[in-house]
Amino acid sequence: MQGEAFKAPVPWYPKENGNGDTEYKLMLTDVDQDKLEHRTTQMKFRIREGKGVAHYVLGVTDDGTPLGLSVLQMRESLAVLYLLAGKSNAELTIERVQRGTQGSLIEAKLREYEFRTDNLELDIKILFIGSEGAGKSTLLGVLVTGQSDNGQGGSRITVERHKHAILNGYTSSVNHCILGFDQQGKITNINDLQLLSQ
Repeated sequence: MQGEAFKAPVPWYPKENGNGDTEYKLMLTDVDQDKLEHRTTQMKFRIREGKGVAHYVLGVTDDGTPLGLSVLQMRESLAVLYLLAGKSNAELTIERVQRGTQGSLIEAKLREYEFRTDNLELDIKILFIGSEGAGKSTLLGVLVTGQSDNGQGGSRITVERHKHAILNGYTSSVNHCILGFDQQGKITNINDLQLLSQ
């Protein structure tokens, strides 16, 4: 597949726009601390312009000339790009590697992480998968009650929805529980969960 990309014609890029979500970089090499901070600010700007998504094209000049990078320049530029993504609270995905006039072009997408630390609510879904009798429902019961299992399925019973599942000891349906946590990591709705399970 990569060989096919290098048989394709060299792509054409319009001149870089000072605004918008797309940034061209000929290369990201020899970056000192000052340049790193400047590039991070620039990346955050592009992500804001794209409402959480930015596009970077490495190996292209500001006027859109697709020169490309050598293998060494590409490695160093990607390492810096990953570092910038981390400092910008963004996930980096390499979308395409293409042929430039003198080396490789890299098209990358940055997506701002959905979870942040500035008072946004965090919603994490966890799925338990395992064989019959592995303890999936028991673990869920321990998590929602905050109490250890009694060795006889006491925790599992708190999350079961059907009488036959309680009697035969095997869960026959999907269980769904919600846990709320405060900023210290303590469960905030443990009393509600205990009342619901009685």
